[in-house]
Amino acid sequence: MNSINLLNLLSMFGRTANRLMIFFIVLLGFVAPVLADMIDFAAGWKLYQQGRFASAFDVWQPLAEAGDAQAQFNLAVLYEQGRGVEIDSEKAAYWNDRAVASGYAPALHNLALSLLAEKKNIEAISYLKQAAAVNFAASQYTLGKIHQFGIGIPENPIIAFQYVKLAANSGLVTAQYNLGKMYRDGYGVDVDEIISTKWFEAAASQGYGKAQNNISGRYRMGQGVIRDDVQALKWAILAAKGGIVGAIQKEEFFRARMAPERIREAEIQAENFSAKQ
Repeated sequence: MNSINLLNLLSMFGRTANRLMIFFIVLLGFVAPVLADMIDFAAGWKLYQQGRFASAFDVWQPLAEAGDAQAQFNLAVLYEQGRGVEIDSEKAAYWNDRAVASGYAPALHNLALSLLAEKKNIEAISYLKQAAAVNFAASQYTLGKIHQFGIGIPENPIIAFQYVKLAANSGLVTAQYNLGKMYRDGYGVDVDEIISTKWFEAAASQGYGKAQNNISGRYRMGQGVIRDDVQALKWAILAAKGGIVGAIQKEEFFRARMAPERIREAEIQAENFSAKQ
């Protein structure tokens, strides 16, 4: 999620969409299995990646029944998506609730988003805090946005900043980008262009297009960083490839004012760029 109004965003999604959103977070590996047989679970995940969803279900089901929270959660997702099984929202809710009972952070977060969509904000915040307490970055970030926009609670810039910073330190790219904005704007923290640039570049290094576009301009102007036209053009090229609005114009602007050898240097750096994981 980015910095758009979270309440409006969540109102667009039902329970199914919310579960799918959190599934992608699980795929990034934020949380290890609970009571899991790692080898068996990994075998199921390999099958899932191959598109063999029914076989993945067969691997995960006995693990879920034995109390493996990650397998329980992924069964919920399969039921919601109708992958390898018939779509069944009741079974999806059942398995997600089992994972919630085990304190599994992605399931807690998923349930919280469903509650936010139903405007049960206080209950949702309680589940988010449980997940955030075990360093689940998505929940930390969501709590930051809730405090920033005052969703069900008064706006609190300081607490918003603290939660977003926790998520950014965990590597969540949207949190890094928005933490850069907070340092830039002095939201919940004193303005600091150097630290702001640091977080924009951290997000850019993960391949986040908006941050790449932002850091491009900062290198061009020497804002919070030593001016470097090669870096400015490199990031503009990458942002343009990502389809970021205005990045192509920025790239053309830089090219028109740089020596050919400097342009080529930037192109090579862009070609060799690999997003950090």
